[in-house]
Amino acid sequence: MRSPAVRQLAPVLLRILPREQLALGGAAAVALVVLLPDQQTVTALQTAALGLSLAVATILDEPAAETANAAPPTLLFRRALTIALALPVIVIAWGALAGLSGVGVTMTGALTLQLTTFVFATLALAAWLPRGSHVAGPAVVLAFLTAHLAAPAWVLTPHPADPRWVAAWSTLTIAAMLSLLAASRDPAHGPRGPLPAGARGRG
Repeated sequence: MRSPAVRQLAPVLLRILPREQLALGGAAAVALVVLLPDQQTVTALQTAALGLSLAVATILDEPAAETANAAPPTLLFRRALTIALALPVIVIAWGALAGLSGVGVTMTGALTLQLTTFVFATLALAAWLPRGSHVAGPAVVLAFLTAHLAAPAWVLTPHPADPRWVAAWSTLTIAAMLSLLAASRDPAHGPRGPLPAGARGRG
């Protein structure tokens, strides 16, 4: 990332990050893993991953977004920096969850892939939908729960040794990331750079 822009923008984005929401989401996820019995550890970690995705749903919200979109740095740059600033909270919470759960490294890796899918799917929906940050998290949770009614069992339960499972969740993660990337194309910037001020808003 561009260092001068990062130094200028990072304090602003840190101020508007939903820090309490992130902290509460992380604490609730840890409590869930601690309280549920050992035989439900994988289910508890999946639920905790969904909870963490709910916690990040609003991190891309910006005050006066239309004004921000009309000026550099780009929307993509701001969103990438916001995600980078929020990432340590997710990493710390998930590391604590993995340590408390006692699951092996391989299973932790598989569950981390699911967490990544949930987080980026939530952010992508939040970026695309009107008032998306209010519906994105619940939509991802509902989609995962609904999938239990239709999807084969091997799709939802982590099977890190099954190439089909790894391919399916890797594909979902990449699709969510690409969707977020597409949704973050700055409306004030065309493919050849910023539009002239007088050209913005023309049909």
